Amino acid sequence: MTNPPTLNGNSLSKNIEPYIQRVHQAAQGYVAALSFVVQDAGRDPKFASTNLLAYLADDLLQSAVAIPTLASEGMWNVGRRELRFLLEASVKLAFIEQEQSKQLIVEKLLTHSDLLRASSISCKNKISLGLLPKTQCDQFSDEVGRLYGVASEYVHLTGRQIEARIRSVEAGFTPGFENENEAREASELVSQTFAVALVYLFHAAPAFVAGDFFVDSDGNSPDWLFSQSKYVAAIDSQFDYKHERHRLDALIAKRAERINF
Repeated sequence: MTNPPTLNGNSLSKNIEPYIQRVHQAAQGYVAALSFVVQDAGRDPKFASTNLLAYLADDLLQSAVAIPTLASEGMWNVGRRELRFLLEASVKLAFIEQEQSKQLIVEKLLTHSDLLRASSISCKNKISLGLLPKTQCDQFSDEVGRLYGVASEYVHLTGRQIEARIRSVEAGFTPGFENENEAREASELVSQTFAVALVYLFHAAPAFVAGDFFVDSDGNSPDWLFSQSKYVAAIDSQFDYKHERHRLDALIAKRAERINF
């Protein structure tokens, strides 16, 4: 993924560049994790015939690559629509893979045709979140519902959306010259949505994948933007037993310092 282009140089555009950079960083981190999961899971000879991720990964990749490009052009609302798709797909992927992990893909599509057509993600309440501490599962589910609700506001034309656009135009904000608050809120939505989508991604993949990802061959945990996510950090903590005992206290302290969303 290339670095974001420099926007036309008025003060507002320069002010939103850090938020665009964050969107690019989040997308790069998500794409790296997605690629790792697909490649690592692919070691299972049955992966391509039984796991929806083997094919859905291309659509998730397209959305992840599109979002920073849209942000760079000031198309935040279109980016929100892509986030909605990515989150909905991630939830349903995890649910279906947990329900029928060993079934062929064609059988899964037949069984869950109604679920795949529906816009609801209520199936999230039936997903086993074994990689998260039980104390965080309800909070995580509520957060997913909130993020999906925010992203869904921009899928269908609504009065609220039009009113927001009117206010932006009247204030002189057009694509490339956006309101700094809008850019900040949108970039936060991107980071948070990618983070929870990653949680579902690891719950949809074979069990060994998360352990392979969160502990590198040199014994270190990955150093990336999503270390700041309390949910991704919680998954990381489940694999502390793989680290050498004398390093654990420093590792735990460093993880806690990073958490920011």
